[in-house]
Amino acid sequence: MKLKYLFTSLLACALLFVGCTEEYKTSSLKELQLSQTFVSIPLSGGTVAIDLNATDNWAFVLSDASPLPSWLTVSQLSGTPGSIKLSFSAPSTQAGRETTLTISVGDKIQNIIVRQGEVTASQATCAEVIAGPDGKSYIVKGVCTSIANTTYGNWYLDDGTGSIYIYGTVDATGSYNWSKIGIEAGDVVTVKGPKTTYGSTVELVDVKVVSITKSLIKAVNENISVGNKGGEAIAKFIVKGTEIGVTIPDEYKSWIGVTSIKKVKAIDSDNPDTTVVALQIAENPGGGRKGEVSFSSASGKNSSTVAVTINQEGNIVELTVADFLAREVSANALYKISGKVKQVVNATYGNFYLEDYTGYVYVYGLTATPQAKNDKSFASLDIKEGDQVTLIGTRSAYLGSKVADQVDQVGLAYHVSHSQEISVSAFLAAPVSTDKWYRLTGSVKEIKSDVYGNFYLEDGTGYVYIYGLTSTYAYNFSTKKHVNDKKFADLGLAAGDEISICCQRGQYAGAKVEDQKEEGLMGFFAGKK
Repeated sequence: MKLKYLFTSLLACALLFVGCTEEYKTSSLKELQLSQTFVSIPLSGGTVAIDLNATDNWAFVLSDASPLPSWLTVSQLSGTPGSIKLSFSAPSTQAGRETTLTISVGDKIQNIIVRQGEVTASQATCAEVIAGPDGKSYIVKGVCTSIANTTYGNWYLDDGTGSIYIYGTVDATGSYNWSKIGIEAGDVVTVKGPKTTYGSTVELVDVKVVSITKSLIKAVNENISVGNKGGEAIAKFIVKGTEIGVTIPDEYKSWIGVTSIKKVKAIDSDNPDTTVVALQIAENPGGGRKGEVSFSSASGKNSSTVAVTINQEGNIVELTVADFLAREVSANALYKISGKVKQVVNATYGNFYLEDYTGYVYVYGLTATPQAKNDKSFASLDIKEGDQVTLIGTRSAYLGSKVADQVDQVGLAYHVSHSQEISVSAFLAAPVSTDKWYRLTGSVKEIKSDVYGNFYLEDGTGYVYIYGLTSTYAYNFSTKKHVNDKKFADLGLAAGDEISICCQRGQYAGAKVEDQKEEGLMGFFAGKK
């Protein structure tokens, strides 16, 4: 997301506080001639047209990460060589706003700044920023609660009315120079910059720092990880004030408590004294959880507060798709989900729909092993549509999704297992197991029950009795049993059909028919050839 701002930030910053009297400029690209590269729309709303002349196909550079602002309408987003009138429209607004758009033609790009009204920064609370329009510039004062990135200077600012994400911090020259700006968690910082909304996250982008009041307390360890059995967690602080206070929100008091606070003298003059707070963490019987404890210090009329996050591991709970979707969104709780790959949307990152008999869910990326970010390892798994997959991930949501059934999703997912493609003879040679899944491809030899889906499947290596076939993965984790929906007939299969199924290697020694003792157990339909 940061890349979308890099080539425009200097230009945008230079124009940020200029009014509507900005002189219009003509582009200098021979491949793309624009009568204006600065478009000014009145605060009351309206339409402004410019002339565009291109020698090749052209298009605005837009994506899910960098869309056209919701307040702006452009008459044409792409075109062929030639001359046109390009119109920009916006409804009335109470505050000035602007955006920088990019047009590509061949391997060249041209920026256009569209501004509505006067863009001036106004003093505001975080709550007012959250409620305000995108594109407007604000001056906000609050506490730096945590730092996410020290290359661009991404961090969170909270003033008690709400929290906003600072997406980029620049110095007076417009450069990312985080180490010299010197912001630390707990500092009270006043910043100035324009608002944007990315998905559901409200951001101020590439802010300039107006002032910094250094914190009277600094956390040595801002994030503490604890196992699911609980125990003692140690938080350490450099305290410049006269005392330290601890505030545990009511929602976390059932599992976080304070057992002691003591000051540890420095071993030499090069190190400061350290205040050590011992926290007692209760055992966690459920999924992973996270709690935030506030620590404060005061000196005279001044006080500072920092937050320490406690991340506690939990048991990984196995759920059906419907039960998973009923859980609250959480970045910490992990769930194990199994199902059938309904549709692969992106084979590079591993975005696909996972389905079981209770419903389906969008998996927003699957990696071969647990990863902090997607490493594009999905292709190495060789997972195909129709395969059985078991994965572990978090209950996530992306409210900004343009696809309705991708809003609620599995996030940060990693692979546990999936069905192995195998011949019938190799399947019969495999050990009996209720854990491992196999994918078989062959022809329907003979249907013995069109209610439950009992039939023989045959390939060039032999045949096997399939004891039950459903349309999708069907296992009830509460009863620990497979579920047969008795809708085999709805699949419309007949003897001679070439199909793929996923099933487990089963065995029924008490079968009265000899060739039904070794079986494919409780399979599901993977596809028809």
